[in-house]
Amino acid sequence: MTDSGLLPGPARTARLASYLLAAGFLTLVGVAVLPADALRLGALPGGPSSGRDGFLASVPVFVLATGALWATLVARAVWSDSSADTALAVFATPCLLVSGWGLYESYAVQSGVRWGGLVSFLVGTLLSVVVVADAVVARVSSDL
Repeated sequence: MTDSGLLPGPARTARLASYLLAAGFLTLVGVAVLPADALRLGALPGGPSSGRDGFLASVPVFVLATGALWATLVARAVWSDSSADTALAVFATPCLLVSGWGLYESYAVQSGVRWGGLVSFLVGTLLSVVVVADAVVARVSSDL
């Protein structure tokens, strides 16, 4: 690519993948919290359901989505020279660790109050909002 405004192939691919994964995560969040019973995910195969009537679809789904988003953000930081991409990858690492804790808690803790599902849901949502905000800022700055 000869245009200086465009990123090289791998960096551009990682950036677009992170934007798509963040939008997909927020769509999953929207579907999971909608009040319509027909749209609720409930318990998905592969993991326990937490919350009431499918409020949180499945801890492993949110952990995998957060992990995939983390991987694309780290790829962006590796292939891009932008300090914003590095900051996003650094911000994403604690989110991944907290999501991993939620996954561990959902399978290892047998009794008591388990907050891992809710916390995984919240940090994944926060990370996705930050990535979508980055996409908006990148779009606005490219229009100037």
